[in-house]
Amino acid sequence: MESTVVFESSAIALHAAALFFTALFLSLFLTPVASRFALRIGAVDLPDGRKIHGNPIPRLGGLAIFSAVIVTLLGSGVPLRGIAPYLCGFLLVAATGFVDDVSRLKPLAKFAGQVLAAGFFVWASGESLRDLGDLVGTGTVRTGWFAPFFTVFCMVGIMNALNLSDGLDGLAGGISVIACVTLGVFAFILRDWTSLTILLALSGGVVGFLRYNSYPATLFMGDTGSQTLGFCLSAIAVRLSQRTGAEVSPVTIVTVLALPAFDTLFVMLCRLLRWQNPFLPDKTHLHHRLMELGLSHTAVVSTLYATMAGFGYLAWAVRGWEEQRQMAALLLAGAGVYGLVFLCHRAGIRFRFDAETDRPGGRGKGRTMYRLTAWAKKSVPAMSWFIVAGLCVPVLAAAAVPDEAGAVAFAIAGFVAILFPWRSPRLHPSICSGLLYAACFSVFSILNLLSKETPWIRIYLAAYSGIILTWVLLKMQASRSHKDVLHATGFETLLVGISLFVPFVGIPATGIGESARNAILMACLESVPLLMALKIVVRKQTQRNAVLVATLLLPLLLVGMRGLCVPEVNASIPLSLVPPRTNQSTVLFTPPAEGKAR
Repeated sequence: MESTVVFESSAIALHAAALFFTALFLSLFLTPVASRFALRIGAVDLPDGRKIHGNPIPRLGGLAIFSAVIVTLLGSGVPLRGIAPYLCGFLLVAATGFVDDVSRLKPLAKFAGQVLAAGFFVWASGESLRDLGDLVGTGTVRTGWFAPFFTVFCMVGIMNALNLSDGLDGLAGGISVIACVTLGVFAFILRDWTSLTILLALSGGVVGFLRYNSYPATLFMGDTGSQTLGFCLSAIAVRLSQRTGAEVSPVTIVTVLALPAFDTLFVMLCRLLRWQNPFLPDKTHLHHRLMELGLSHTAVVSTLYATMAGFGYLAWAVRGWEEQRQMAALLLAGAGVYGLVFLCHRAGIRFRFDAETDRPGGRGKGRTMYRLTAWAKKSVPAMSWFIVAGLCVPVLAAAAVPDEAGAVAFAIAGFVAILFPWRSPRLHPSICSGLLYAACFSVFSILNLLSKETPWIRIYLAAYSGIILTWVLLKMQASRSHKDVLHATGFETLLVGISLFVPFVGIPATGIGESARNAILMACLESVPLLMALKIVVRKQTQRNAVLVATLLLPLLLVGMRGLCVPEVNASIPLSLVPPRTNQSTVLFTPPAEGKAR
């Protein structure tokens, strides 16, 4: 009998973090290696009339993602029999993408490789879309003998959808991370630990790659990456959609991947209506249409991240509905997204984000406002010190810091320190601002959770955030150019979206409790003014990014040292994203045969 690995509930979160960070660090190490390898063998993406970039860029970043995920899964402790179909499918589809990146396969040959990978997965795993649910209220739709063929068709469609979405820096990677987070919640609900393990490894590998792929990208994932991501997400979606329990239906899982699927179907339909080959590339994808409206590269990526997250939240919100109502909500949401873009084009709406020049603050608004804005213009050095010192005060004054808080703080500090581009922060503004937010959110989250034992901390944090928000508003009043702090970068939007996903979806799914949800939600709200203040400080002096990140790591390190190095009576706070510790053990990994099919 195949053994299972048993952990207590609190160990699940630690093991999940180990999986994520292992894949993350491997991806960070392997991505530059893949870039140099791509340049050596000539796997370079050249600009043309359909591409957004203007310079040749290597396109084998997917090789780093693939390698990081494979190594992480092999060392994860999951029974090899449970993940063998996924690993073999990875190899087949990654090999197809690699050959296409190097020597440009013909479409038919690439399609054959995708079909082979999906077909092998269906055969080896026994997973297929046998039950589609009650889509139109006439009863459950079952595919019968046609199920394996229909499953291969759907998996190949998702692979190509992810491939076609890889048109802007960080776009395919970011929406894949969002899909991993959402599917991971459903995998946790269904207690499908094999799927959760794969999703954790995949998200870590992609986040490490985004360090180099966020705008402006120095490396593309290529077909090696986009097809591998599409295969993995589609295989997990097939597996989860056929499990019973926890009000998760096939339509719920489909909603998570609706954005790339809708985009592919819409583009192909438009090409057919124009009597064109539906498989030929053009510039009619959703990201192209948004750029035609005048949105910048980062604004388009941020918009699509938000849209993908919106579909993920929709999947969570309607999971308990009848399946025909879920289907109607999905179609209505898709029609709303594309209808809004269509109406903007028909109305001739164009968005412009021209830089505005500084202006004297507040002379026409009264002497008091003029003095306040004049003070705000000179207060940047003082505010820089206030930001850091203000965060260290509650850390040092907290009554007790649990061991879990120390471990989380050290992990987040390592995450920020390793991803941050210390040598060239000016060249990676998206990564810099995103990691600034990650550090802010982590500090506020830990402090809000600590306030359970030290109640005054929550009042202190609210006042601290209010002071910072007031300063930000005065600075924006004093200079119009500071209003660009409201424009979020792609990587920043991704991390903000995930942090908002935690209190609204992640914590309710794990059943931790209302206090933890409120604490994380307060951390989200309090982090935004601090991030805006930090962006003002570094707006024209990007070399301060490194200094600010280093100083923001100080509160995290203090929490880590107090939690793990200082002997004290630790409080019990719900830091881990799992239910409270009990005397019972929880099975973390199980063979795939143990899951019940629909």
